Amino acid sequence: MRPIRFVHCSDIHLGCSFKGVASNDTGLAGKLTAATFDAFASIINLAIDNNVDFVLIAGDLFDTEDRSLKSRLFLRDQLIRLDSHKIKSYIVCGNHDPLDNWSQTVKLPDSVCIFEAGEPQTEVFENGGEPLATITGVSFPTANVKKNLAKSFKAPEDNLPSIALLHTDVGSLDIKSYAPCQLKDLEKTDFDYWAIGHVHSFNVLIFFSPAVVYPGCSQGTSPRETGAKGCCLVRLEANAEPEIKFVAVDKVRYFQENLDISGCTEIREVQERLDVLRSAVLKEAEGREIILRLILTGRTALHRELRSAGKEDLDDLCNVCLQGCFVDRISIDTRNDIDKDSLRNSSGFPAEVLEETEKLRSLENLQSLKSELSTISRSCRELDTFSDDELEHILLKAEDLLLDRLVGDVEH
Repeated sequence: MRPIRFVHCSDIHLGCSFKGVASNDTGLAGKLTAATFDAFASIINLAIDNNVDFVLIAGDLFDTEDRSLKSRLFLRDQLIRLDSHKIKSYIVCGNHDPLDNWSQTVKLPDSVCIFEAGEPQTEVFENGGEPLATITGVSFPTANVKKNLAKSFKAPEDNLPSIALLHTDVGSLDIKSYAPCQLKDLEKTDFDYWAIGHVHSFNVLIFFSPAVVYPGCSQGTSPRETGAKGCCLVRLEANAEPEIKFVAVDKVRYFQENLDISGCTEIREVQERLDVLRSAVLKEAEGREIILRLILTGRTALHRELRSAGKEDLDDLCNVCLQGCFVDRISIDTRNDIDKDSLRNSSGFPAEVLEETEKLRSLENLQSLKSELSTISRSCRELDTFSDDELEHILLKAEDLLLDRLVGDVEH
């Protein structure tokens, strides 16, 4: 029996409106509108170019239940492309595209299997009449599914590689989660591969026996969804660890960057650090459109000037130094530069703060501090979970906050 090869994707969100991205750039707006469609087309290209056996879609093909005709026609045309290359597709519905809102007015190819709601169903994938794998799946009947659907899955009793296809929130205990389950619910089954969706980041929860895989979304849909987005190209055979390759297909990539400008005394130095950041972001984006949210941090003599700068001045700074990046937002979270050595040599209260902090940083005093604070409140008892290095870091942050209020001229 030969190995099978397939593409595992989820959370395509065709027709996403990309709310929350402040853009007056009409060119970028158009690229955002096209991004989810182009990313899904790239998934289809990947499947065809690699001559896979089938494509698995683990829910949320559409962004909203009220899906547009454009989205439905686009999906049909892409699945027809798979069909023309004799590649089957298996789909389960999630909370964004529940089964009760699927339209019958746009007919999909016969090679497309959309799993029903209720009990999980099993399909046998065959090639040339030879059974090669089983795919078991179940769809959301409506958007608001809170039941643990994973517990109803049962692997077929045969020697074929077995795949479970489900939209689920693994590890969540939140009552607002969709079809939540625990990892142990998946571990104790006899499936070889759990093709799951819902979480928008690529994550292999277990590599083997069974493999449990989130491919993530194919295109980031908000500034919170940073980094590469794509799908998985998988090679699976019985009694062997699967080969799982993440393939990025996103067309627009989000970045949220904190740039430390500590020690900068003139704008030129800030520009130099922005140039370094730009090079790193452009390299990581690999030719894609970039939407960047930037926070300037650190202690700098430029603190007051930057905090008082208007939006136009900050935009000009970004336009000069971050060409090739669309800066969606820039925030200033700097602090005034404080000369701690000079403060230590002074006779004021800030010198006493530094002296006491230095005493507390000894290992013996850190342990004593933990003990004393634990008697104050329940939240302070959680300090026991921190290592000595972590506690020292917290202490230094507290020192900085106190000095800011004493001599740092920060906003309260």
